[in-house]
Amino acid sequence: QFYLKNRIAVMRQFKYSEKDPSLAIDLAIFVNGLPVATVELKNALTGQNHENAIHQYMTTRSIKGEKALEFGRILVHFACGTEQVYMTTQLSGEKTRFFPFNRFLENKWPEGVADESSAIRTDYLWKDVLRRDSLLDLLQNYILMQENEDKKYDPKRGKIVTEKSKALIFPRWH
Repeated sequence: QFYLKNRIAVMRQFKYSEKDPSLAIDLAIFVNGLPVATVELKNALTGQNHENAIHQYMTTRSIKGEKALEFGRILVHFACGTEQVYMTTQLSGEKTRFFPFNRFLENKWPEGVADESSAIRTDYLWKDVLRRDSLLDLLQNYILMQENEDKKYDPKRGKIVTEKSKALIFPRWH
């Protein structure tokens, strides 16, 4: 009964900056009023693709002083073209690491699988991943914060130290 009370919303031109209200990401997806995903959209008709979206996230989405883009607040950021999708869970300027989020290897239909139902190769993102039931399932069962500990030698102190870090795990197509 409570499951049906969850509200999913999509906002066009998500204005994430308190300092500069002109800054916006193409789409934001909210669950019960909290942003959980952002999407930069590009298409071949404008001569752009997922690489342009990745570049935009890395160069014009500064996280300095932007509460909404801090690590762990928004769970995933998608760079989406009409042919491929890439994702990251942490924006870090030019150090941001994007990973493929494509349904098949290189987003090509496997041998023997004919799916002409869509001319857009990335429609699975909308039909499968960001669909209400799927998104809520991901939030409840699969997305997690992982804590890591690495042991490294610190030459200044002359001993081994433990460095702790966190990683947000968002499942991808495999």
